[in-house]
Formats: sequence, structure tokens, C-alpha cells
Amino acid sequence: MFNKDFYPTPFRIIQEMVAKSDILKSDMRNINILEPSAGKGDIVRYLKNKYSNYSKKVRIDVIEKDEQLLSFLHGENIVSNDFLTFDTKKHYDLIIMNPPFSNVEDHILKAFEILKDGELIALLDTNTLKKDTFKAKKIKEILKTNESEVVDLGSCFSTAERKTDVNVSMLYIRKKSEELSSYFSGLDFEKKDHNESINFESEYNLSKRDVIKNEVER
Repeated sequence: MFNKDFYPTPFRIIQEMVAKSDILKSDMRNINILEPSAGKGDIVRYLKNKYSNYSKKVRIDVIEKDEQLLSFLHGENIVSNDFLTFDTKKHYDLIIMNPPFSNVEDHILKAFEILKDGELIALLDTNTLKKDTFKAKKIKEILKTNESEVVDLGSCFSTAERKTDVNVSMLYIRKKSEELSSYFSGLDFEKKDHNESINFESEYNLSKRDVIKNEVER
């Protein structure tokens, strides 16, 4: 018997999650993906099958805590057995997950923390974003301050392999690195300085011409 949080992602929902990614549709040749709640590996296998015949190279790391489910992930690149204590310096372009709903806030916040510059696509109980807890507020703040979208999927697990009538939403966040943001801010600053310098030089040259004109006339 699998743990109470294990609800395999329906195939139709996996398709919607993958289709939501702009990075997977981009011209990037090498894409690093993390699936931190891999379960039986349904999302991983879908990604591998979809991109197996493409020139695009998709590398997928997986994490799964349930020892019974690990047997389904034989041959996959397992990097940890506990996402919430996972520590890495690896750059992931996409984190895609159907985390346990019992502590979904922790998983979303952890995913956002380790994502340097890329996309986060996650399923969650729709009621999560209606809560007034500290963690729920942090997630809502992340949604406000980043390119994001919340898609209502309804009770999409009502006909799934393991059923539940919980209303589910798909959360999409595009996070840009602080270094990248600082770089572009710096460009704007430099551009402003450059324009101001041009204006100063123009005024200086005009003043210089006026002086020469006055001297000639004199």
C-alpha cells in the first residue's frame, strides 16, 4: 500500500503541465529538469518519450522519498530521497512536480528557492492559495513579483488512477536570476549615464561654438 499522499498524475494533466513550459518550446539544446516528487515516474517517462527523437537534449533528475515507489524509478537519475533537505548548486531550467498536498507549500517554496533562472510548474490544492498562513502568503507574494499564472484544473483526479474530488490548480512561475536582473538594470543605468554624457557634451560644444563666434565678431 502506497502512502496517503501518493496520487499519480493523470496523463492529460501531464500533457498540460509540459505544454505550459516555454523553455521546452525554446531553441535551448540542453535542458536540465528536476522532478522532486517523482512517484512512479509518470512525468519523467512522458518527458523522455516526448523528447527522445529530438535534437534537444533533456536531462532529468528525480527525487522520491517513498521506498516502495523507488522500485518504479529503476534506471532514472535519482539525486536524493528527500526534496525538502535537498541541497544543490546545479542549475535547473525547469522544476515540474505533483508534490504531496499535505505539505505542498513547503515543496513550492523549496523549489522556488533552488531555482536560479527558469520555470516552476506545480500542482496544488486550489484552497492552498486561499489560506491566510505565512507560507501561503509567501507563495502569493512570489506569484505577484514574478511572471506567473494559476490555472484551475477542477477535480481532475476524480477519474484518476487514485481518485480524489479535491479541486486542483496548476501553478506556473518564471523566475529570473538576480544576476540577470541586475545586469539589465545596469544596462539601463549605463544607458542613462551615456545619454546624460552626450547631452553634457552637446551643451559644452554649443557653448564652445558661441565663444568662438563671439570672438570672431569682436
